[in-house]
Amino acid sequence: MAGELHISISHARELVAVAIGRSRIGIDVEAVRGFPDLMDVADMQFAREMRDDLRTVETDRERVALFFRFWTLGEAFIKATGEGIAQGLQSFAFSAHGRPALTRVDEPWGPCDRWSFGTLGWGEAPKGLR
Repeated sequence: MAGELHISISHARELVAVAIGRSRIGIDVEAVRGFPDLMDVADMQFAREMRDDLRTVETDRERVALFFRFWTLGEAFIKATGEGIAQGLQSFAFSAHGRPALTRVDEPWGPCDRWSFGTLGWGEAPKGLR
């Protein structure tokens, strides 16, 4: 007997991504680019831990890359929980380096190791998926 399928879709500019799985799944795709109020958006949307990580990077290029790491992982996570933006991007925090992982998550979505995450850059194989 076939199990229930979960589907997540994302698009941005010319990019489209679709994820299909037998358990909760979320995906997000973004065109990485700098913008003038990046830190203002981070201050309004991200958890304190992620805002602190953004402030520690040395270059604008690294800050933009880290912002979009947090943004895409966060969007994928709130899609997977089924809560969407109502869940809030401050209800969890992600690691800034290495394999993507939750470092904190509010109830009822814990524990952190319940979830698996990966990233994929243009033309790359997935990183961090189990």
